[in-house]
Amino acid sequence: MRDRRTEIAARLGALEGERATLLAELIALNLYREPDDRLLTVEEAASMLSVSVDWLYRHANDFSFTVRPGPGQVRFSSIGIQDYLREKRE
Repeated sequence: MRDRRTEIAARLGALEGERATLLAELIALNLYREPDDRLLTVEEAASMLSVSVDWLYRHANDFSFTVRPGPGQVRFSSIGIQDYLREKRE
């Protein structure tokens, strides 16, 4: 019985490690979004950031909250922008 519990605990630990690794990879690839996150257009994001649309297009690659859902498409994570603004205020 004790050996079975130890085995289950070890397997659960390994699964949690794999989950954390995969989640980190998704975050690094900018593919993970919080469930209530919304992808904003460049106009919406520029308004939130108080910058021009042209400026944001030119600097989109500089921000971790930029999401490219497909070729030639650019959107911005609303939660990512909020986090960015919060960090800038601190």
